[in-house]
Amino acid sequence: MLQKDPACLPLVIQFYGYQAAYAQIRRRFSEAIPLYIQQAEFAEQQNLPTSALNAWYQAAELCRRKDTGRHYDVLEKGYKAGVHLSDDEISASIYIYILRDYYGYAFANKLSAIIEDIDAKMNRLFGPEWKADVDKIRKNRAPMLLPTEISNTIN
Repeated sequence: MLQKDPACLPLVIQFYGYQAAYAQIRRRFSEAIPLYIQQAEFAEQQNLPTSALNAWYQAAELCRRKDTGRHYDVLEKGYKAGVHLSDDEISASIYIYILRDYYGYAFANKLSAIIEDIDAKMNRLFGPEWKADVDKIRKNRAPMLLPTEISNTIN
């Protein structure tokens, strides 16, 4: 990286993600969450929004299950990281889940400007039933297999 080799940037981002995933698999959630956050922040600094959003989503989901006190702070950072995305980038990314979750938070806290912004954006992309559609997509999404499960399915 010091030599400005552009190939290093994605490797560093992956490195944070691998460290975070390894900590998560070992059930070291208090180590995994900051690593996902570091991954997200570094990806944002390098102007790689898709990588950043994936990491923000991983961090938010892990916080939702294991560190609820940090969940909405991390979710908000993920929301802000994708505000500038085009409609195509939103509809083709994990950002739809961040928007859905943050909408629920904004609704519960009566943050009308955010509610209106998300609702307008998602109505434009998915129609008036966007909340149910995103929930359905999330529910039907295939679970990610862990490495041991992959090797068992190959044999």
